[in-house]
Amino acid sequence: RPSGQALGPQLHRAGARVVAVADAAGTLRRSAGLDIPDLLDRRDEYGEIDRAGLPEDVEQLPREAVLATAADVLVPAAISYAINTDNARDVQARVVVEAANSATTPEAEAYLTAHDIPVVPDFVANAGAAAWAWWLLQGQVGSDAEDSYDRLRAEMQPKVARLLTEWHATRTSPRQTAQSFAASNRRALAGARIQIP
Repeated sequence: RPSGQALGPQLHRAGARVVAVADAAGTLRRSAGLDIPDLLDRRDEYGEIDRAGLPEDVEQLPREAVLATAADVLVPAAISYAINTDNARDVQARVVVEAANSATTPEAEAYLTAHDIPVVPDFVANAGAAAWAWWLLQGQVGSDAEDSYDRLRAEMQPKVARLLTEWHATRTSPRQTAQSFAASNRRALAGARIQIP
């Protein structure tokens, strides 16, 4: 299941106002917020949303219009290179979080960074899923989804906060900061004996 389909319900449960979503058929946008449970119920087996009977105040736009939606956070979640040199200038969000692998080309990320839009890289945005799988295998989380979400929040929020704090303090891109943290962790673990139960 594409990560956007998994993210929508989580954002809804957290009380976030989701103002736009895109699928293969286009962008649906409503500045007051979309009815995420209704949109999820309208999906076909391929994840495309049935547009018949949508409320009149839901704008039906071309797929690329999602990038130009004014929002706090833009989450490209479906395809690689969704943000590229041809459309990076259209991004109106304050932060981009790459839920899809390589959602932003390096050139587009450089453009966004130069225009005060930080990009949280895919290897950070998706680290929680890898960590969760490890915790599950190790018996550190059970089958209760809320326990897993609590653990993910506890682990990931401070790490993402460090990236964005560094961004606000020095304008160092989140990718550079994350790579620096990773290199520091590798050096700290060099030569260590690690036992996996």
